[in-house]
Amino acid sequence: AAANEADLLVGKQLLRPKGASEDDEEAPPPRGFGEGVSFDAIDAFLNTTQPVMHVPCAVANRSVKFFGIPRTGAFVCAPFVDADGEIKGVISADTLGLDRPFTEEELTLFESVATQVGEACIRVEAALGEEHLQLTAALLTANEESQSDLKTRLEEAATIEAEEGGDKLASLKAKWQRATEDLGVLTDAHLTYLFSRRAPTPEVLAVLKAVQAVLVPPLRASIETLTWDAFKASTKVLRGSALFAKIGAYDVMAETSAEGFDKAIALLPEEMDEEALKKASFVCFLMLQWVRETRALCVAKLQKEEEEAAAAAEAAAAAEAAAAAAAEAEGAPTDEVTD
Repeated sequence: AAANEADLLVGKQLLRPKGASEDDEEAPPPRGFGEGVSFDAIDAFLNTTQPVMHVPCAVANRSVKFFGIPRTGAFVCAPFVDADGEIKGVISADTLGLDRPFTEEELTLFESVATQVGEACIRVEAALGEEHLQLTAALLTANEESQSDLKTRLEEAATIEAEEGGDKLASLKAKWQRATEDLGVLTDAHLTYLFSRRAPTPEVLAVLKAVQAVLVPPLRASIETLTWDAFKASTKVLRGSALFAKIGAYDVMAETSAEGFDKAIALLPEEMDEEALKKASFVCFLMLQWVRETRALCVAKLQKEEEEAAAAAEAAAAAEAAAAAAAEAEGAPTDEVTD
């Protein structure tokens, strides 16, 4: 596409057109209605290892989709593959407006470019994978130290709770603070690999949504229905360093309701396979722990406040009743005794 037409391609999806079936004679034909030429190239590549598909006269091929005014010229399309030989995508070019086909030299060059794009994608994927493995290994080591630290904190919290007038939420606070600290120091790099995946496991996506439900109230009404692509495209969704910073700064003790946590729990599977979640994304496993520990503290804190408010109201009512009784006794007439 021309430079001034680039915006016309933004957001377009490459969808294989639905073919006719024996049971549906009225189904649209698979080709010829402004769709399918890229899949023609893919099919040709898979069936005959034809590296490049050249359409010398694009306007004469009804499968070519024009996102603007059709012009005379050629269209060329070439798939590129990953390390396993599976097609990752296609690249295309045209001579629209030049009224000529591609030359043999240009087609050879285009084939070379497609190969180089595939090789570049393989290098990027390998680098992403290596970084992901290194970061995950570091997180596993840090988590062992974190659990040891948590054990010490819980012992101290138990002592505090046993004291007369001690903070009865000390243990819950220790768990929440430890879970928060585990995530608050992470960076963009810890989610880069995950967000480069075509689709995560359902458990991973559920945890990501649950965290957003807690931290981003405007998302609560719609987040359940978001697909992975819609989730990544949403401008409201927190991600990377912004997400981890929000978790680090989140003050659960300032919450006045558990609405966000109720939504978060509703988004999670009833039976979460934590070991599978760890393997799929250890960061999401840490997020799951954070949601659970933070919710437990929030619920206990709200219940404590409710009990304290009820006790205060009861004490106030008792004091008011006592004051009324005293006032009534003070104002009551007394019998005088005379000789």
